[in-house]
Amino acid sequence: MRDLVQKRIIAMIPHYTGEGANFTQVLLMDGEEVLLRKTVNSTLKCLCKFYHYDLTASNKTCGEMLGVKKTPPIPINSDMVFIAIKTRTPVGKDDGAYSYINIEMIKEIRENIIHFKNGNHLKVSCTKKIIEKNIKQAKLLKEMMQTRNTVIRERESVYRKEIESLREDLERAYKKLQEIEKTICK
Repeated sequence: MRDLVQKRIIAMIPHYTGEGANFTQVLLMDGEEVLLRKTVNSTLKCLCKFYHYDLTASNKTCGEMLGVKKTPPIPINSDMVFIAIKTRTPVGKDDGAYSYINIEMIKEIRENIIHFKNGNHLKVSCTKKIIEKNIKQAKLLKEMMQTRNTVIRERESVYRKEIESLREDLERAYKKLQEIEKTICK
């Protein structure tokens, strides 16, 4: 997974081999395409595990924040926010129909085709309007997370100042106690 992450993942696409096996085709920014012997969901779970990211909690929280019941955006980090886009009709029960696409890698959307910044493209089974709606939700979620992170950093800064002030107060109190002890012990 580390190699794929370092090469920047564009998309994880469900793929049937000639024998009907269910694989994941991973598109990378350098143009390389890697086939993994896993379903897209398993690949996504491995990616989340690599980043110590709780996919179940994220889906619940992000879904509630956006009012999305099925396939909310997945904000693994600020450079990797994935949207689920239907790209095939599954043959088997657990085959999966959705590809996961990193919104940061999208250059342009035309009806039923997503063009990526590296020149690759992907045919999809949904309209441009649906793709744009999913991207808008992902960007909104990313903005909400960045705002939350900024607030957290600001609070940490305030707490650090308060802790430093408290430490200084304790040092002064300790020195006073030492002075009192000296006068009592004389």
